[in-house]
Amino acid sequence: MSTLQCRLNKKYNGHRDWATTYGETGDYTWNEEGLAIAMDPTAGLAVGGRLYQNIGTPGFVPVTPANAFVQNVGGAFVMHFNHDFQVSWSTPFGGYNSGTPPYTQITDMRFVRTDNFKLWITGANGGPGMQFTPPPGGTGFYHNYTSTAGVFFASFDIASHQLEYCTGWGNNEISMAYGLDYDGKSVWVVGGTEDKDLTDVDLPNPDPGNPAVHHSLGLGIVSPGWQNSDAFVLAINPVNYTLEYGTLIGGLAYDMLLDVAHDQQSVYLIGETRSSGNFSMNGPNGGPADLDPDQYFQVLNPNQTSRDVLLFAMSQNMAAPALKWSTAFGGTLSDRGWGIAATQSEVYITGATASNSWDFFPLLEFDPNDPNDFYQDYNLLGTGSQSDLEFYGFDFGLHYEHFTHNLNPEPLNQGNDAFIACFGTVLLPVGIQNTSEETVGYLHFTPLPAIGQWAVQFPTVGNWKLAAWNSAGQEVGNWHVHGSALIVDLSQDAAGLYLLRATRPNCLPLHGKLLRP
Repeated sequence: MSTLQCRLNKKYNGHRDWATTYGETGDYTWNEEGLAIAMDPTAGLAVGGRLYQNIGTPGFVPVTPANAFVQNVGGAFVMHFNHDFQVSWSTPFGGYNSGTPPYTQITDMRFVRTDNFKLWITGANGGPGMQFTPPPGGTGFYHNYTSTAGVFFASFDIASHQLEYCTGWGNNEISMAYGLDYDGKSVWVVGGTEDKDLTDVDLPNPDPGNPAVHHSLGLGIVSPGWQNSDAFVLAINPVNYTLEYGTLIGGLAYDMLLDVAHDQQSVYLIGETRSSGNFSMNGPNGGPADLDPDQYFQVLNPNQTSRDVLLFAMSQNMAAPALKWSTAFGGTLSDRGWGIAATQSEVYITGATASNSWDFFPLLEFDPNDPNDFYQDYNLLGTGSQSDLEFYGFDFGLHYEHFTHNLNPEPLNQGNDAFIACFGTVLLPVGIQNTSEETVGYLHFTPLPAIGQWAVQFPTVGNWKLAAWNSAGQEVGNWHVHGSALIVDLSQDAAGLYLLRATRPNCLPLHGKLLRP
């Protein structure tokens, strides 16, 4: 028996604050599998996932406050907890068909504040019973697909736990959504689709006359039917419920986006590809294009029996959404990108890889001089006769190796490890060093015993100049060295924040900040 497990730890001390399981008791007839979670200090905690039946119909027991939305049967579920971590509302959700695999699942969710708090969810639906609901006032995008399994996105009002909006997306083939994010203006949904008949209604272009807008309705898939899909990106206005923007991204084989995040300027996308060329961006080796020479870039690998991670950044300008960053990531063996997060200065990604450094995986230690900087420099490969990361790892996803093992495009026994990588959002170096003289890395500051003094480490030996300014914009010091390090002395200056700028010939400047105690 499998049950949903919830755990909440205090982020300032790591102590467990609350933990619980939730699911069927007694006979083993169905599994409740948690796939999505959202937390807001005001709106509370929400959890969603799928109900995997083995015998009969899942007996998920709803919690139904007055006038709340409820379904008797569904292939997915959604739950809301109050601030005491008691279930305030729960219900099955979506379509259900006991004769087919459980395509219906909630894969991601976010709290969205417009007039009041909404819980937006996305995933995939299969089977009858999905309660498609036009948005309030009858306006906005509404489309009911006819495929075996298709994308849905929906919005619940948290105060009343009412379903306010639920629509399908897609046409005649399987489509599945895996990631959802809210950037303060638009709700972004990403995933993959086998659909070859999408139109401008399904993938609208907000500025058809602007060549900077990335817009593709079809990418000419020609690979075998068991690895036919393209990644998709959608942007929805959560106020008027219109589909503002949509596009496909990919090449001639299997492509999928699995997560989405944002900072103040960009939306970041991560996924995976088996394509070996003919991407919609037409970059080197037929893969993603190098859109900015100052940012990290890898060419696409041949990918006959492997995958590459895909990374993209898009502008948040819904009048003309343009790609800002596009790259493959990983080594020559299989690499999969599953999660992405962003701050104002960094982008973090995570996933799994079968590659090692000798397979050209871009390993890079953050700070070789820091013994507390965790760094594993090779793949431990796992144990046993079968990989922990199976080539069909997404159950009932967009490719059918799950049912046709004889069509296996990747070795079953390849060993895999998790990976995590961090990019700066100004210059984006990770692992593989850019040969451009303009990309030189970062400054590293080490406090010295004397108050107001630091050792500054430059990324390479050179003819360096370093200047410092106080918060009033006054230059308070400058230094010069031919080498890779020097000492900065601000001991005679006032306490406060100082900006440092390092330059050398034919290079972009490097910046850093120091807090003088």
